[in-house]
Amino acid sequence: MKMLDIHGTLHERGLPGPDLVRVFYNDANWERYDRASKLAASKGVETIQAALEYVLHQRFPTGAIIGARNRKELRVLLCGSMAVANRTGDCRA
Repeated sequence: MKMLDIHGTLHERGLPGPDLVRVFYNDANWERYDRASKLAASKGVETIQAALEYVLHQRFPTGAIIGARNRKELRVLLCGSMAVANRTGDCRA
């Protein structure tokens, strides 16, 4: 059986462990993921960048712990965090 995980990764042997599935794989979370994906697409950024900006723009002090799974994800997240810090929306600034 092939299934997608919350990151959009295709798993040949099904879903990750049962605890992860029990906690995160529910309709409410998939709806949140779909909304975040649509928002990110409308802004021209990756979904993980939109999620990072959401965390960093709360009205109360926050910190984001990123869990990049590869170099591409790390670059995308660092670019997003620089854009937030610079308030430019552009990671080249």
